[in-house]
Amino acid sequence: WAGSAAADVYEVNDQAILMDRASGQRDLTAMCQAGLDDEATHILCETIASLHTVPDTVSAPADVVPLSLWFRDLIGEEAMQLHTDNIHRVATMTRELLEASVEEKHVVLHGDVHHGNVLDFDGRWRAIDPKGLFGARTFDYANIFCNPDTDSALSNFHRRLAIVGEHSGIDIDAVRSWVIAWCALSITWTARGGGQPWTAHAILDEFG
Repeated sequence: WAGSAAADVYEVNDQAILMDRASGQRDLTAMCQAGLDDEATHILCETIASLHTVPDTVSAPADVVPLSLWFRDLIGEEAMQLHTDNIHRVATMTRELLEASVEEKHVVLHGDVHHGNVLDFDGRWRAIDPKGLFGARTFDYANIFCNPDTDSALSNFHRRLAIVGEHSGIDIDAVRSWVIAWCALSITWTARGGGQPWTAHAILDEFG
């Protein structure tokens, strides 16, 4: 992103990354917990929009991962045979989302935008820890809804939908569908590791 809403990285090797330090005092998780969730959501949306405005003339890195590959553990043929009914339903919906998104303009995606990955760099909000994906821009908004904790995610779900829809111009039903798809993928990954993705489960149960 060459500094476009992302932290500047100066050098990378197999063991370390040399990058700017986030020395600002503001924190999106703290803002959310202080009752400023709307403000935090707007900042996250502005960051995503900036990341997505990289000019078309800038070549995408060769090693970015297409969303169809990112979701393989949810929508792959073998995976589909192992899902519970609810996850199977969402996996089918996700396949349809990915197929429909072929007609959309694809962008380089951060892939993990949330309250802990957008930091205050001396007064400027910048993203860190990108996954490096490629696909429909709506996906980058999905992880906002799962953070920073389960209570916040559930109580602010509809308000966040309205803010994301207004800010991005994306239909809120499309945003909601990608959120549900992301929750199902998160559940699938966590279940393989023996964990419990409480927030993803709660969103899927409540809004899926």
